[in-house]
Amino acid sequence: MKNVCSLKISSHRFRLLNILELYKFCQSCSSNIYIYAKEKCCKVEQLPRLVSFVISIHCQDLMIVIEGKHSMKDKIRLEDLLKLTDPVQTRSYTVNS
Repeated sequence: MKNVCSLKISSHRFRLLNILELYKFCQSCSSNIYIYAKEKCCKVEQLPRLVSFVISIHCQDLMIVIEGKHSMKDKIRLEDLLKLTDPVQTRSYTVNS
């Protein structure tokens, strides 16, 4: 079974340092990570694409979706990594594969 979790954060809290940390984190974890903002989506795979995506969203809320066998563990690590100071809305559910 694949697990899917999400974090909702405000893009104004998402600085360049956070983008770089998110990219490094994604390179080291086994989960797939996607960022959604309204009708746009970006799979975190390539740094230039990720930076362009975050720059283009203009202060919208972001939803970070973590998909994978160890997504719950990766979500906790990601929350610590981003050091979110605002309240975070999280949702977790299991998808049968």
